[in-house]
Amino acid sequence: MVLGGVANFFPLGIQSIIIGCYCIIFGIATGLLEFQIPPQVARYASFMFSFIGRGVFYLFIGCVMIGAKWYHIAPGVITAVIGIAYIALEFVPSIEPPANMRDADAGWGAEQLGVIQVEEARIRISINALKRLYKYLYDDMD
Repeated sequence: MVLGGVANFFPLGIQSIIIGCYCIIFGIATGLLEFQIPPQVARYASFMFSFIGRGVFYLFIGCVMIGAKWYHIAPGVITAVIGIAYIALEFVPSIEPPANMRDADAGWGAEQLGVIQVEEARIRISINALKRLYKYLYDDMD
C-alpha cells in the first residue's frame, strides 16, 4: 500500500497527492496493526479484525490505487487480490484468524449487548422494588 501511495504521486497533481497520502497513511497504519493494536483501533475500526472486513478494506484501497500507468496498476491489483483472498478466507471454516486479529477488544458484540440488557433488567427490577418499598413505608404512615 505504501509503495502504491508513493506511485500515486506521479504525475504530480492535487488529486494524485491526496490519494497518495491516503494510501501511504493507511498502508503504514495497516502495517503497524501487525505489531501492536491500540484500543482505539478495536473500537473505531473493528472491521480490521475479521477476514471479510480486512478484505473489503484492502479491496477498496486497491481500487483507489489503480490508475492508467503500470506503476499504478501493479500495486492496486496486488492489494485488491490480497483483499479478495481475505474475503475468501472468511468462508473457509478450517482457517482460524491470526493472533493479531483475535487479540482485539470484543467491542460491542452480541454478548456485550446481552449483558447490558440483563443489567438493565436488573436495574428495572431494583427500581420497581424500591417503588414498592417506598409505597409500603409511606402508605403505612398515613
